[in-house]
Amino acid sequence: MARDKEIIGCLDEHWRTVIQIRSCLRRFGSGGSRDLTTTLHRLADAGEIERQTRATVAPGRRGKRQTGRRAIELFRSQSSE
Repeated sequence: MARDKEIIGCLDEHWRTVIQIRSCLRRFGSGGSRDLTTTLHRLADAGEIERQTRATVAPGRRGKRQTGRRAIELFRSQSSE
């Protein structure tokens, strides 16, 4: 799929969040996809890209404090090792 190639093309050896990937795609005029997360999961499940889940403290919305930890999903291209 052409869309998959665009997404993989935005990735390199650095871990990126979904928001960072969407920002990269917008520069190429195609970042408005609502199902980007689903596509990233599908590509990771197929072994096309790598996925990492990291627990992190994330700030709450509108200035409210976030006391718990959230899981942030990060993606990168497959290493060529």
